[in-house]
Amino acid sequence: MVKKSTKPNSGSRSSRRKRPRKSAPHIRKGKIVEAIVKLLHDSPGLKVETNVELPPRHGDPERRREIDVLVTGNVAGYEVRIAFSCKNENLPIKPNLIDEFVGTLDDVGIPTEQGIFVCVNGYTRGALDRAKARGIRTLLLKGLTKDRLDSEVAEALQFAVYLIEEVTRITVTNDVGTTEYPAHFLVFCDEQQQLCGTVLDLIFDRWQKGEPDSVIGEYQLDLHVPQGWHQFVAGKPVSVISVSCEAHVVGLVIELSGQAHLHALMDAEQKVLERSRIGVRFDLPQAGETLPITAFNSEAELETFLRRDAAVRVVSRVRLPRILSGNVYYPLSERVARLMLSSLNDTPDPLTFAGVEGSDLKAAFERPWYGFLKGGPPVLANDDDGNIVDVRLLMQAENYGKVVTLRTEFERNPTPEFAHLLSWAYLMQASALSERAHAQTQAEAKRLLEQALQKIQSAIFIDQSSTEAFKRLGSVLRDLGRPTEAVVAYDRALAIHQNDFEAWSDRAAPLINQNKLQDAIDSASNGLQHASEPREQAYVFATRAAAHHFAQHPKEAITDLLAAWELDPAMIVQSIGSHGLHEQIIVQEPSPQAVLLLAEMRWTKAAYDASNQRMEEANISANLAGETLETLTPMPAQKNFFTGSLSSQLIDDTLFRTAVRLQKFVGAEFAAPYIQRMQAWVVKVLGAESEPLARLVSGS
Repeated sequence: MVKKSTKPNSGSRSSRRKRPRKSAPHIRKGKIVEAIVKLLHDSPGLKVETNVELPPRHGDPERRREIDVLVTGNVAGYEVRIAFSCKNENLPIKPNLIDEFVGTLDDVGIPTEQGIFVCVNGYTRGALDRAKARGIRTLLLKGLTKDRLDSEVAEALQFAVYLIEEVTRITVTNDVGTTEYPAHFLVFCDEQQQLCGTVLDLIFDRWQKGEPDSVIGEYQLDLHVPQGWHQFVAGKPVSVISVSCEAHVVGLVIELSGQAHLHALMDAEQKVLERSRIGVRFDLPQAGETLPITAFNSEAELETFLRRDAAVRVVSRVRLPRILSGNVYYPLSERVARLMLSSLNDTPDPLTFAGVEGSDLKAAFERPWYGFLKGGPPVLANDDDGNIVDVRLLMQAENYGKVVTLRTEFERNPTPEFAHLLSWAYLMQASALSERAHAQTQAEAKRLLEQALQKIQSAIFIDQSSTEAFKRLGSVLRDLGRPTEAVVAYDRALAIHQNDFEAWSDRAAPLINQNKLQDAIDSASNGLQHASEPREQAYVFATRAAAHHFAQHPKEAITDLLAAWELDPAMIVQSIGSHGLHEQIIVQEPSPQAVLLLAEMRWTKAAYDASNQRMEEANISANLAGETLETLTPMPAQKNFFTGSLSSQLIDDTLFRTAVRLQKFVGAEFAAPYIQRMQAWVVKVLGAESEPLARLVSGS
């Protein structure tokens, strides 16, 4: 009998020795190297993965080989893979580990030239030679602690140097022989004695433009008074001879401490840096915590303070958005302005800087307040002749061409206020071109509109937040016969300001041009929801009336047109270019109110023609208006024809308004027979004269 042996077969699986399990610290040591290598190679366009299992080129597809870090990219349309082997060993790497990496690369089909070996404690000579023979790069990772379980931590310091210009002395020389009015020497006005700005505005303007330099120290500045700025003393203009100031740029330093982690990959043989990364984390202040501020009056003092030992030292210089004058920051914030005004009426203790602006820098970043100035902060620029000009004054003088020539200066020193004014200058030029185009031949009109389009595009380039610019873009595109683009322009305006009633209303016009009539009605209806003033509502009602008319909704069209007329009669009757459309709406759905409106429109046309010396056309329009009015007669069986249709108040208001317009534009002599005709009609249908017309004729 043969007994089965209980001794394990030497070739059986159970005879193999089990590998000892890796300890937690050992696993952590390997993972930290992989994580750092991944971090150092993370960049846009690359896919970086850790612990990637790849199938072999040949053999069992279920078998996998692990790559510690795999970087995948694309070069000229071809996929490129770079494999990393990451080791965190206590001793230098030996040749057998290089061979193991070579075997893995060969197995998964990655060329050894695209393999990189990374370790912490170096390589033996044999390992370096083996790697070099197969084209594998060998790198050393620097930046781990001695136990290789974490990154080294070094001290990091951050110094935020806030620079502020302190005005210490102002000198104004003029031809006044008295110091009785010292405050007047700091203030400048326009020719109408409206406040333009102060000497401090001139200093602040230079500070915004980089003068003095961002270097701590003493400075003296010669200031130039802008064209159009004048000084008045006791109500009389005085000549300014010179203006200068002495100032001290002070450094206010806030210090933050933190920790830095520096990781680097070095070439193992050449000892040159391949790539590195510094991670810094600073201890940010808690909410409500105030950091100490250290002031420096010279660069030498500051340099001594900053010369501190630290692995990472970050120094930034920031010019504060204010200057310092006396006990306040300038320009004043609204809070400080109101505080100073209230102090004039009281008799408190003298204001101190700490009492007004506080003990930290937060107040220096408050929003400036220009409530003392009519139009906002001064916007100063150098023109082509080297003169300083006030852009706001140029806009008030409607010198838009001059403003546009300052675009290069704006690009050198852009500010939101300058952008707003320059953009508006382009828009005003575009409006002038559009108005000229309406009176020209088709070819000339197109040329002028194309020029207007270029002006509007320049305005948008400068200020892309301007709703008005996109609305005007839509208007010009529509006039150029490009309704689809016009709607897009209005949509961009509404994306900035969704409640703009005018954009919703004007958007309806190019939709009508595209025969998208329901969309046009809906757009105007949206505008009506956002129109708050009677004139705004009248504007939208008139637009929606046009949309309803083209959609063949006559009752809705006349209802909207009469609503607009009731809200703002002048807007409807003085829109001469729209008379043809309005007449079509009235003819399709006539009513006593609509006929009365038509009569007022025709008398308004007569006044317009007469004011332009077209007397023959004026008389034709006036006679036609009278005939239109006279079609309104009571029906024989209904003496109270006007009851509920035309009130005596509506008749009085309409005819009086019309008579005043005729007298204003064409004179009492021309208007007299037509006013008499109105009065005769009133007597015929109401049995008595209109008292407002009678008073107008008598001059009482």
